Amino acid sequence: MRRALSKRLWLAFAVALVAVSPALAKKAKTPAASALTIQDADRWVASPPGDARDRALRAWIPAADLADLMFVLRQPPEVLGAYEAPLVRAALERCVPSREALHRRLLLRSALADPARAKKDWGELGALAPAFATRARASVFRLGALLPDSGHYEPYARAVLAGIDAALADANSVSPHPLERRVWSTGGDTPERAAAALDSAGTSAGVLVGELLSVPTLAIASGARLLELPLVSPTATDEAIGRVGPSVFQVGPSGAARGEALALAVLKGGAKHVGVLTADDLSDGSFARGFADAATAAGASVDWRGTFAPGTPDFRATSRLLITKKLDALFFDGEARDAAALLRQLTKDQVVIQLCGGEGLSPDEHHADTRVLLEGVTFVAEDWRVPQGIQARLDSLAQTIGEERGGSLFVRGYYAGRMVAAAVASGALAPEEVTAFLREHLDPRPLAAASNFLDCAGEGAKLRLYTVERGKAVALP
Repeated sequence: MRRALSKRLWLAFAVALVAVSPALAKKAKTPAASALTIQDADRWVASPPGDARDRALRAWIPAADLADLMFVLRQPPEVLGAYEAPLVRAALERCVPSREALHRRLLLRSALADPARAKKDWGELGALAPAFATRARASVFRLGALLPDSGHYEPYARAVLAGIDAALADANSVSPHPLERRVWSTGGDTPERAAAALDSAGTSAGVLVGELLSVPTLAIASGARLLELPLVSPTATDEAIGRVGPSVFQVGPSGAARGEALALAVLKGGAKHVGVLTADDLSDGSFARGFADAATAAGASVDWRGTFAPGTPDFRATSRLLITKKLDALFFDGEARDAAALLRQLTKDQVVIQLCGGEGLSPDEHHADTRVLLEGVTFVAEDWRVPQGIQARLDSLAQTIGEERGGSLFVRGYYAGRMVAAAVASGALAPEEVTAFLREHLDPRPLAAASNFLDCAGEGAKLRLYTVERGKAVALP
């Protein structure tokens, strides 16, 4: 009922706007050349009221272009004061009709900035503008980070923020419209605090990054969809988060990307007949599906699939079955303790097979007595690897906050900030336009794109694969 009422209000609002504002449908006005730089204008807007400020802004507004106006309009209404309304009207004059989302937000904001004029032009509908879900003052030049600032996960949040800041610093060094980053606390990483943080951030931030864990991230994602704000999840592991809505994105890497990289590495070694063994709760996971799909596409055959109960100490039946299948390689997705039990059984039964999988096969996850059994295993990392120059910068940032190096959290924060900055640099001026850009830069793999994983590989990210030699992980070329 409420949703239907909201749609009727929107329709009535739109009809009223068209009826009373025919000039808005005309071709966007082209401004004259401006004597002030955007930096000068931004300083004047933020300066105390006075005659000099008035003269500068009255001269600048008619000559400003749309991007400059939107950049200045990122300022809160208490800073803009009486200039919010004329700035919004000038932006409307320059906004071409094809930018529908931006046009709609500016119309709503004009009602917020000048309620008396809205009531005169639109009647009672103007007074309803603050009740609509769309946050008209949310600026894409302000990135809202929704992260915990206390408890066990606070150090992880600092690492993600350091990565975001590094990406924004890169972008701001070449942009006349620098992005700012603000943090809204989700407390100790709880869903209710996460939802409250979203409510506060959405009033002024036009793009969001957060949270850390899957449960609070799902809470934020659901709200961000209703507010029509893009959200980039940097670290949550539940891939279903990206399917909450079209404006919810994930940094990854996706299971599909990892599975494909692993399959290509194993098949390069000559494997033609492969099997897939996964824990019960991972049997339909994207990692296994990505591996199987890539192996099949590369000409190999998936001759066997099996599952096991996590924590089982007994792989005798599996081992005996593998003897009869005569496989070249076996994909394994499970915890290190399960991998150890499988390896001991395969060794006991003298089963010779190329074992591959995720970081459950990393020697770092195993005791010394098991590492010897990992010889020749191939595994793919769970996180992106950045170009060396960027990694050096992240390492330097990490040391300033007491960390040894810029690990996966720094990297994920960096790519979250980098993708947002790329969207704004492309000309996106409304949250919906950021969403549209990000949707054009999804992982090209259908399985990953279905969960809105971003194409970080297109921004220089790579997946690292390893083989185990003498109990140590050695990176494959």
